[in-house]
Amino acid sequence: MTTFNPGASVTSSSNLAQVQYDPLTGALSAAGQNVGATIQTTTAASTSRLWDKLRRGYEISRFVNPHISAVMSSPPTVTLLATLPPQSTNSYPCLAVSGNFSAQIYATGGTPFFRGAGLANSYGFPATSVSNASSGNIVSNLAAMAWRVKVLVDAIDPVFQFVNNTVGARFIVITPGAGAQYVNITPTIPSNGGANNWIQLTFGSRALREIWVEGIQSLSLIGMTVRNGETIQPVPTGLRMTFIGDSIAQGTIGGGGYNGDGFALVMGDCLGISDVRMSGIGGQGVQAIETGGTWNLPARLSPSVNPNAFIYDAPPSDVFVFCMGVNDTPFTYASNVSAYTNCIKQLQAQYPSTPIIVIGCPGNDSGPQESNATTDFAIAAAVSAINSSNIVYIQDASLGQFCFETGTGNSTTPTSGVLTATATIMGATSCTLTAPFAGPTGSYTITFGDGSQKQTTITNASTTLSWTGAVTEGVTIYYGGQAGLKTFTAAVAAGATSATLSSGFGFTTGPYLVCFSTGEVRLATITNGQTAVSWIDPLLFPATLNVYVANQTTCPGNNDIGYNAADAVHPAVAGHLIRGRAYADALYGILKNV
Repeated sequence: MTTFNPGASVTSSSNLAQVQYDPLTGALSAAGQNVGATIQTTTAASTSRLWDKLRRGYEISRFVNPHISAVMSSPPTVTLLATLPPQSTNSYPCLAVSGNFSAQIYATGGTPFFRGAGLANSYGFPATSVSNASSGNIVSNLAAMAWRVKVLVDAIDPVFQFVNNTVGARFIVITPGAGAQYVNITPTIPSNGGANNWIQLTFGSRALREIWVEGIQSLSLIGMTVRNGETIQPVPTGLRMTFIGDSIAQGTIGGGGYNGDGFALVMGDCLGISDVRMSGIGGQGVQAIETGGTWNLPARLSPSVNPNAFIYDAPPSDVFVFCMGVNDTPFTYASNVSAYTNCIKQLQAQYPSTPIIVIGCPGNDSGPQESNATTDFAIAAAVSAINSSNIVYIQDASLGQFCFETGTGNSTTPTSGVLTATATIMGATSCTLTAPFAGPTGSYTITFGDGSQKQTTITNASTTLSWTGAVTEGVTIYYGGQAGLKTFTAAVAAGATSATLSSGFGFTTGPYLVCFSTGEVRLATITNGQTAVSWIDPLLFPATLNVYVANQTTCPGNNDIGYNAADAVHPAVAGHLIRGRAYADALYGILKNV
């Protein structure tokens, strides 16, 4: 019997294994056993090498990865069994008297956590602690994670054993010429009860294949079995990227879905990252206390408060992604600048030479929001105040009407909805619609399936739709009206609470989100035919005379691509996909100039 062992069991704060990093070998160990991380060295040159690796990883993986590529065209058969097949005799259980867990598998997404003999000596892989949990502040957050175990399997029909759960496992196989692909997007749920859950992948022929097991939430792994003479080996380790954030970073999907489709894994896949940790807690911010708990992020990152701070929540990593914001929108700009400055410095104090990618505050399903954009600006100001060459910043909600979560139209209103092209749009600036446009002639924002947006005029009863700048996407187009570019009579000064339009307002009277050239957003009620525009909160920065206005009740709103109508905060699966790709694209654009 071949075995592997994840090291000391961790069941309470009293027996937590101290994680140690060896700067000479790059090894990470707990209780004398390697736990499979490769950490960068501590020089400016190493940071430059990391940026080079991320650039190269993007160039290799951006368009060839599990979240972008189609599922396997000839997948193995996936079967849930109640008994182990008799030919499967060479076992690789997680629990062993001796041996090394990472000598046989490469676990990503979380730190190996022994769940005890009562759960068939299985292992989960939690990524975060929670302040209201028992048993060392770790057990309850096993329900909020997405982990992957990566192995090289030389076998015909490998079998993977799990403890039963209501959530399941997905499998990814590296296919020559096609890269990593999901076997099936829908997980297989181990539902036989107890430990009687064996999932078999039947390929039909023996070959050496790289297989990733993706566990959803609290699913735990017992081990793997192959036929006599067949083997399981570890895959080479790679970069670790830890996302420190909230429920969105955790991979919470609005309207359902799986944590494994969260933007963190999507972004990591697009960058070719081997080990992505989705270290997020719902409701938590840098100032905001987590849902049902007693911690904010600084408390979570303080070992005196949280003994697991640098084991689960922020383990030694090659690069951190700091992605908070949405839960801190109720706080003032000044307090957020101070809080984010101190919290990022707190992370830097523990890892002074580890690069940090800071992502600004996200938007939500109603599109541009004043509080979200203002919080984004506060995060940007914090990054500027720290002024570190080890930090890069990706803005989000302060991108105004084109932020990554901007809505694409409420389909229940006459000026918003869905259009269908007669053929797939391939590098085109126009298309023919399957039916005449039923809405009123006017200016509309159109959004394509990949999240890219264009501003154009659509004519009532016409089947022709055109825009500026070629787009390659499918046949579905979302449109939202009562939105467009407007001009003030003069540039707007910092501190302003009003301005004058250069001509009478041509849209229907109502509440409009005014997006200034700086990215600031203000809500204003504008009257049809009038030129006066006023808002409550003074502008933080001076802006040009050109602005974009969008009716709050019709466009954006109820984002048909990025959000589920029942959840205004958490992106839908498609929204996470848009964000993950967009952040990877933005990072690559930044790093090309580093």
